[in-house]
Amino acid sequence: MKTLIDLLLESELAEMNDKETVDEIGKFFIVKKPKKGMTKEDIMYEATVFDEINIDEIKGVYKQKSDASRIATEALK
Repeated sequence: MKTLIDLLLESELAEMNDKETVDEIGKFFIVKKPKKGMTKEDIMYEATVFDEINIDEIKGVYKQKSDASRIATEALK
């Protein structure tokens, strides 16, 4: 179920897209700090500059998926 914040962010992104927003950065990969019971899929995800990112939860940001995957695997040990 989407929260109000999710809906507002989607609305803002839709408005930005209507204005032909440019993203020259492209996709990157986030590795979150692991918590008990999390899997690699839980702590690693693809993002863009338009996604909400909480710096307190982040272990690292990587351009290459392979680098993020390696760090996520190490973080879970």
